[in-house]
Order: sequence, then structure tokens, then C-alpha cells
Amino acid sequence: MKRSFDFPLQHQISRRTLLKLAGVSTFGGVLGYSRFAKPQPTVFQQDSLSLPNQVSHPKRVVIIGGGLAGLACAYELSQRGFQVTLLERAAQLGARLPVGR
Repeated sequence: MKRSFDFPLQHQISRRTLLKLAGVSTFGGVLGYSRFAKPQPTVFQQDSLSLPNQVSHPKRVVIIGGGLAGLACAYELSQRGFQVTLLERAAQLGARLPVGR
């Protein structure tokens, strides 16, 4: 038994036109999302991780890599009372940081 539904506003549309409309709507959706749905930046956000400012007894830490992240980590840990050893493969710290070369 075959059912046929008659809609009053039934239009004939070609496959090519349908694909063009789908492509344009997808492009518009992506463009609209990227322009208007960006997360709002916050000026100040409280730290969600509460770390002690100073350790109760001296602890030692080894950081592998003297790049930007390694140097920042070594600085923060030394400020909190850790004894930091920094290991770097190259002769100079800073890895790919521009230092006036």
C-alpha cells in the first residue's frame, strides 16, 4: 500500500540546487558561529587550585626542559620553597625564546 501525501506548497527542487543551498547554509552557520559565539574573556578569575604558599619541609624537584614553560615552573616552585634542579639539553636556557640573536 503506497501512501501519498499532498502538501499544498510542494515545489520541485533539483539536486544541484539543494546541494548549493546546503553548502551556503553550512558556510553561513560556521561563519555566524565563529563571529558571535566566542567565549567572553574574563579580566580576573580566581584560581580554582589552592596550593600552599610555602612547603613545611624542603622538597626537591627536577624539571626537564629549560624552555619558557620549564623556566616559569622552576621560578614558581622556587618561590614556594622547593629546591629546583633544571635539566636542559642545550647549552643555553630559553630554548626557542628570542634573546637578541
